[in-house]
Amino acid sequence: MAQPGDLILVHMLEPQAVGSYFSCQRWPLHITLLPWFSASAEQVVRLREQLQKLAFAAAPFTVTVGAEAQFGPQQDIPVNVIADPAALQQLHQALLSLTQLLQISLVNADYVDKNYRAHISRYEGRYANEGDHIALHDFYLVQVQRDNSCQIIGNFELRAGPSNG
Repeated sequence: MAQPGDLILVHMLEPQAVGSYFSCQRWPLHITLLPWFSASAEQVVRLREQLQKLAFAAAPFTVTVGAEAQFGPQQDIPVNVIADPAALQQLHQALLSLTQLLQISLVNADYVDKNYRAHISRYEGRYANEGDHIALHDFYLVQVQRDNSCQIIGNFELRAGPSNG
């Protein structure tokens, strides 16, 4: 379970403003790219620098929403898996490598690396439809605050393309 100060990297299906807050119990629709991790203030500064470099070198891509599935220890969390996860897996691996390089601790390493399964949770009548195409052109750094809200503390736009990559 995430604690105040913990961070997560996600792609939001709807744009969010840096500095904005939302309830940690009521997330906007998103795809987790790297699950919760803990980092010191110094590590966060270094991580932001590295995330900016990674985003500048990475090209935007599109994924397709796949079939419904049940996740979680009791297989009771409804989700839609991503039908074509290769590009997301590659981005996940790059983000995981950054945390390892910076010696940042994952809160729970059960769902990373080969166990990473890109998906979008379905809750409170909100979900993505099977067959939808999602353009992934950015990702967000989100931090749990002391009041158990989540704050967007960074947005990183994927920029690689013909002119710079």
